[in-house]
Amino acid sequence: NVTVYENSSGKLQPVGWLEQGEVYSIGRILGNWIEIQYGDKKGYVWKEATEPSLQVPRKIGETNLNTNVYFKASQDVPVYDNSTGVLIPYGKIKKGISYPIIKKTGNWYQILYASRIGYVYETGVELQFTDSIKYFETTQNNVQIVQNINGRLAKIGLLEKGQQYERLRDLGNWHEVQVGDKIGYVWKAATKPILFPTYKNHHKGTVNSSYQLEVTADATVYDNTSGKLVPIATLLKGAVYPYYEKMGNWYKVSVLGRDGYIYGSAVKQVVNDLVNPNQIYTYEQMEKDINELKNAYPGLIQTQIIGQSVDGRNIYAIKLGKGNVEIFLNGAHHAREFITTNLLMEMIDTYAQAYVKGTNIGGYSAKNLLDKTSIWFVPMVNPDGVTLVQKGHTSAKNSQLVLMLNGNKKDFSAWKANIRGVDLNRQYPADWANIKYNPGKPSYKNYKGPRPLSEPEAYAIYQFTNRHNFKTAVAYHSSGEILYWNFHQDSVRYNRDHAIAKMIKNKTGYRLVYPGPNPSGGGFTDWFISAHKKPGFTPEVSPYVGERPVPLSNFPRIWQQNYSIGLMLADEAYRNRNNR
Repeated sequence: NVTVYENSSGKLQPVGWLEQGEVYSIGRILGNWIEIQYGDKKGYVWKEATEPSLQVPRKIGETNLNTNVYFKASQDVPVYDNSTGVLIPYGKIKKGISYPIIKKTGNWYQILYASRIGYVYETGVELQFTDSIKYFETTQNNVQIVQNINGRLAKIGLLEKGQQYERLRDLGNWHEVQVGDKIGYVWKAATKPILFPTYKNHHKGTVNSSYQLEVTADATVYDNTSGKLVPIATLLKGAVYPYYEKMGNWYKVSVLGRDGYIYGSAVKQVVNDLVNPNQIYTYEQMEKDINELKNAYPGLIQTQIIGQSVDGRNIYAIKLGKGNVEIFLNGAHHAREFITTNLLMEMIDTYAQAYVKGTNIGGYSAKNLLDKTSIWFVPMVNPDGVTLVQKGHTSAKNSQLVLMLNGNKKDFSAWKANIRGVDLNRQYPADWANIKYNPGKPSYKNYKGPRPLSEPEAYAIYQFTNRHNFKTAVAYHSSGEILYWNFHQDSVRYNRDHAIAKMIKNKTGYRLVYPGPNPSGGGFTDWFISAHKKPGFTPEVSPYVGERPVPLSNFPRIWQQNYSIGLMLADEAYRNRNNR
């Protein structure tokens, strides 16, 4: 028990002891004292209690100790050498002394003591919080999570005793923690430090999410990585919280660096706008929004890839609703007419929000209607063509071909066809042989192709339609504010479809185009009307703008005219479901 002193305060204070007969390294000799290494400080031993040795001490460690993790001795704690395979005490640390740690090995802390590698058993010490400690464990029941709201600390959740969590940083008497997408605080005195957490449900990825929950009753958050539901936290009523996934009746959330699950009865979805239709709406933006809509409304929205374009872009179909009575709306058969994609994607977003909120649109209950019916959307039939108009010839795999087809002009704003110069709305087998104004070769518009359904985009729509029993189909185009609705119907179907067309006219104000004696065919609704004997409609949205994309400034008018059309047609189809 040779005493080791420390004098950083200006007075010699005992901080530990050395064992009789053990060999230690000398730092330097200072008069009657020997200076030794003692953690990250200098220690001093009375020289007369020692004698010189030519032996080399066992297991000398690196004296340039660089660590920011400490324990505090909760009793006079022995330090052991294990270099011989047997634990041999060679020193002690005085109760109350803070000491740096090299690492934790099982139940032992490895340290550097008098320049020798030693081990201290964990039960005799208490780990201390420093900036390097990333984790903590709660030592009390119902440890509060608080947030600073308008300058006051408000309680938003509770933590379970004995559970471990991640913290962002040390903040005086508090841990700063991540609570969903916000910052919270936990009282440090109700916790203890942890070097290595034992939980497995570490949250990976961003803390941001487009999907939010409102906590309607105190909600328990469970960890299920063990195969059992283990409570790890409680979110208090009134909190608005992000979630990352819905799995059946459960919502996946993140609490203080851990993923957990909340049962649906304690929360309700907060619906947000996911689609921004007031932008040049690209294929990539559509893909992103489809994925977000699917995740935000599981059970209500489903998606399929029904085919691929010439250049390999996916053709997406989105199902909105839970009923067996189905209708079909599609857009952007023509490349320059991508404002119709904006319209259909905004319909999906708006109807889904109304379903969750329980609100009406244009006099129709979205929830009541979408529980009985389903609306299928293909918002962008021609993704290659749309991308060509928006981004130019370099977006095409065969950029030189499209340049040649466009007369070597880099302005593709008038382009209607797909990437091979085939007009997709002249591809369907409805009086295809007699289509008018066909240029006979690939072009920016009107070329009907070498045969019906030669193009993968049209074939995908054809096959998809034939797999379903759609009661009504609508192909949105632009521009002109007119409505095509007829193709060689008999008198009974003429009267039926004329009545529905007048319903659409009354909502939109669009002028009905009455059939001439010899209409040109090949269009999607021409084929749908003639082959499926069901009502098909082709609205041309926006005032006429000529051979160019519809300006975004026209979208508010388009939306006001068409926002309820999907629900109106679903309602009509349900009421007449047994008649067609």
